[in-house]
Amino acid sequence: MKGIEFDSLNEEVFNGLNSEDTITIYELSRVFSRQPFELKKDTLKLARYLIEPRKEPMIVLNKLREEKVKEIQLKNTIGEYIILDKEEKKKSWEVILEVSLNVHNRNSKARWESLRSY
Repeated sequence: MKGIEFDSLNEEVFNGLNSEDTITIYELSRVFSRQPFELKKDTLKLARYLIEPRKEPMIVLNKLREEKVKEIQLKNTIGEYIILDKEEKKKSWEVILEVSLNVHNRNSKARWESLRSY
C-alpha cells in the first residue's frame, strides 16, 4: 500500500469524478480493492457504510445503489490517519507492549499488597 496524503484522499477515491457525479456501491467497493488501498476484504461493507442512508430502518443490499460524490464524506468518516512503515510499526508495538506490561505489573503489585494486608 502506498502512502496517501490526507488532503488528497477524495481525489484518490473519486479519481476523475466531479462532485455531481454518482458512484455505485459496487464501483466504490472496487476502488477500495485497488491501489492505493488494496483492501483484501470488507470492501463491500465499507462502500455500503459510505453510501447507504443511516436513517432507514431496513436496507436491502443493492450493489447498484448510487450516491452523489459530494454526499460521501470520506475525511469525516475515516478521520486522520498515519501510515507507518515496517520499522515505525515495530517501534509502536514495542511501546504498546512496554506500557501494557508496566500497567500489568503495577496492578499485580497492588493486588499482591492488598492480599498481604489480610
